[in-house]
Amino acid sequence: MEAKKENVKAKAKSVVNLYGAQEYFIASKLSNYNIPVTLKGGDVLLFNSCSRSLIKLEKDEYQALQNETVDLKNTFSRQQIHSLFSDQFVVPSNKNEINVLESNYNQIRKRTTALNLTIAPTFDCNLACGYCFQGLDKAKQKISEPVETEILKHLDNQKGQLKHLSVTWYGGEPLMAKPGLLRLSDKIISFCADNGIQYSASIVTNGYLLNKKTADELLKRKVAWAQITIDGMPETHNSMRPKVNGQGSFERIIENIKEVITQTSMVIHVRVNVGNENIFQCEELLAYLHQEMPIHTGRLKVYFAPIDASTPESGSAFEQSLDKRTFNKMLRKLTQRGQALGIINATAAPSSILGICVAIQKNGLVIAANGDLHKCWETMHDSTKKIGTIFDVNKAITSYENNLWDNWSPYDNETCRSCKVLPICGGMCGHRFVYSDQNDENSTPCPDWKWNTAENIFNRALQKNIVSEDDWLPSQATIDTEVSGKKHTKKSLAKAQSELENKLTKLGITKSLLILVKQVG
Repeated sequence: MEAKKENVKAKAKSVVNLYGAQEYFIASKLSNYNIPVTLKGGDVLLFNSCSRSLIKLEKDEYQALQNETVDLKNTFSRQQIHSLFSDQFVVPSNKNEINVLESNYNQIRKRTTALNLTIAPTFDCNLACGYCFQGLDKAKQKISEPVETEILKHLDNQKGQLKHLSVTWYGGEPLMAKPGLLRLSDKIISFCADNGIQYSASIVTNGYLLNKKTADELLKRKVAWAQITIDGMPETHNSMRPKVNGQGSFERIIENIKEVITQTSMVIHVRVNVGNENIFQCEELLAYLHQEMPIHTGRLKVYFAPIDASTPESGSAFEQSLDKRTFNKMLRKLTQRGQALGIINATAAPSSILGICVAIQKNGLVIAANGDLHKCWETMHDSTKKIGTIFDVNKAITSYENNLWDNWSPYDNETCRSCKVLPICGGMCGHRFVYSDQNDENSTPCPDWKWNTAENIFNRALQKNIVSEDDWLPSQATIDTEVSGKKHTKKSLAKAQSELENKLTKLGITKSLLILVKQVG
């Protein structure tokens, strides 16, 4: 049966033995979040995006589930029926799945026991990447002790309910302000220890200053992993990510990574920003990293991300940016190659919701060196989009800008609501809805799981030895189908932005979002 049949909902009377001896009848239906991938020969992989469960059904079994009325006990064993229910492939007929999802999503957004902070101890940077969304004219101010004091005061106000604090050190290049980073880390760690709060940290760095000595200093401050960007082989990387003096950065970064993963316990996530300049060199880069890096340590992993002109300051990103189809078509090939080399993790559905980032968490904050508060990394260089300052957090959380983030939800637009990967995606990127340029088709938020749904499901089945490569049916390629529903377009994104403006207006929040969009564009 073709994968497009996934929208069929079967109303069934099924016998289920959930509690041992007692048998009873349950009116049931297929979950709206089942995603089928048909294999050669007609068998079907069935994935549920709510439970993240995956099963393989024979052709007749899958067809039986599609019948308008079916007694499951005539086709499936009791154990299979139990699995269909427990893994949420079949749900009670009175269950409103979208309402349950939205409720769970909002609970996570509003929880106060966990706090995520992104702190930029400086915007200063030693590289001059042409596509940087912050632009090249960055503020050089370093974080000061008065700002640090206010951050600690903010934490102290939450200590009664806070159970876990996670900090991401960001920039610019955060290691350009290493003394302030280490000093504030020590203060936060001491605060958490005194108040029984679990603490974790990571850093986004270009890697040029991250040698063993610095890694050891960071590890003592519980910075367990670092993200470092490498954009191709030496010549290409040095062209895309030169030092501010025009010299190359590749050799130093590579040597630092080798030193860190062989002589410390820090984990390095290598990000490759893919654009027109380096897309055809990515496979060569994977081979180079596999050959030159000590991957036996298990502390180096690679992933690919598209270069995205997400802000007006994005420079060469406007020329570098690939269309979604081109990038995602290449991504599957690169992912398979990296997995074979052992430097890309096996594809699996994330256990968390991708779109639950610091920006949309009610108490999540992005803090700049001067004390400005933002909700999103991608606005923190632009003071016109700050929600306020660390010196008056209460005023910040009542601002119009904070209300934009607080009131945005993927459940308010039909494209997201009808999407079968919504339980995984969660809207993915609130920034795309709140501030993105409506005229840029490449600024749409849909993630890899939307563009490679069937491929990701099949690849997961491969990893579990449920299928072989020969079972793949080319007609199931997601890029040419709508196996999980429609993708966002600039038209649907513009509509979602308009809906957000109307929502705020109804709440009496009258500052026009259209003015903000015009400022961004």
